[in-house]
Amino acid sequence: MDFGLTGKHILVTGSSDGFGKALACVLSEEGAILTLHDLAFKEDKLQALCAELPNADYVCADLSSP
Repeated sequence: MDFGLTGKHILVTGSSDGFGKALACVLSEEGAILTLHDLAFKEDKLQALCAELPNADYVCADLSSP
C-alpha cells in the first residue's frame, strides 16, 4: 500500500517499544525519513532500531515539559 510518505520526515515518539516501534517499522517500509524518540534510558533500544531501519536517526529527550 502506498501512503505517499516517501521522503517525508516523521518524528515517532515512544519508538523503542510496542506500538511506537511497530509504527516506525511500517513508516520506514513506506519510505519515510524517521526521527525516533524515547527517554535516555532506552537509548540502546533506539540505536538497535536505527541499525535496522534505513533513513532513521534518533533523539533522547523528555518531551513532557518545555
